[in-house]
Amino acid sequence: MSPAAEAAPHAPPAPPPALAVLQMITARWVTGAVTTAARFRLADRVARRPRTSDELAAEAGAHAPSLYRLLRALASLGLFTEDAEGRFGLTPLGEQLRSDVPGTMYGIARFVGTEEHGAAWNALPYAVASGEPAFEHVHGRSAWEYFDENADLNAIFNGAMTSLMSAFRGEIAENLALEGARTVADVGGSAGILMEALLERHPSLHGIVYDRPAVIEQVRGAARGVLRERCEFVAGDFFERVPPADVLVLSRVLHDWSDDDAVRILNSCRAALPPHGRVAVIESVIERGDAPDFGKLLDLEMLVIVTGRERTRAEFERLFARAGLTVTGVVPMRAGGIVEGVPG
Repeated sequence: MSPAAEAAPHAPPAPPPALAVLQMITARWVTGAVTTAARFRLADRVARRPRTSDELAAEAGAHAPSLYRLLRALASLGLFTEDAEGRFGLTPLGEQLRSDVPGTMYGIARFVGTEEHGAAWNALPYAVASGEPAFEHVHGRSAWEYFDENADLNAIFNGAMTSLMSAFRGEIAENLALEGARTVADVGGSAGILMEALLERHPSLHGIVYDRPAVIEQVRGAARGVLRERCEFVAGDFFERVPPADVLVLSRVLHDWSDDDAVRILNSCRAALPPHGRVAVIESVIERGDAPDFGKLLDLEMLVIVTGRERTRAEFERLFARAGLTVTGVVPMRAGGIVEGVPG
């Protein structure tokens, strides 16, 4: 008997259709509970020892009975535990909501839990009807303009991107082919989270982190270790130019932009590549069929927040061709895929 067959009798029965749909409809209740836990930093507060809701409420500035109800629900989701004395502790799953552990989901939970993000998602019907970003419809300006004008939200958004990259940078570094390359540039590289992993894995590599002036100004002074020793931080606009390098990495960049804007970015990359150079685009690569695919839900996030989208391999091939590039392969990963391309 196969292991799958042996395990089958112990698998929980599938919920009846009505309950399954009800769980989908009410999924925002789970989102609200988890993101509120992040907002009050509950995982941080119980990381060292279990604590009661009264203790946590006094520290976090919350209403103790209501906080208890939240913690009880979070415990039912497997994020916390409640003992006989009413003290709440953290589970291994709940560790993913700590703010002080690299690779956790705290940053993305904070962004998804903002009022601005929630209001934009409430306007998903507008985006589906019009094809225009719901965020701009609700807030009167593009997400990028709004972030530039709201320092607090911009910091939360940047924390979300850092959170995601911290979680998946190891897998990306393991799968990104850099043999023979002397220089690699992370275009839109933000705080250099991915670059740090690449430089640690390839001791002879020289790195360039390229991003907007405001971003580079913040991260350059904070660089430590291999980032300080073997990396340049360069400011600019990737619609106009990018720094030359043997390998140009664009991690979760093109999906923020329309096809025409994505081609403009790829044109900048094509102009910066030496004849032997290559581009590595790290994104979801949408497959045909009805199998569960996080990329298809992430595509709705793009529809709501920005003008971009997640794309199929064929759509990437068309974008690359418009910029004078040829897709040479796609490396699948749990965190998406690496779409590789060369000039020509």
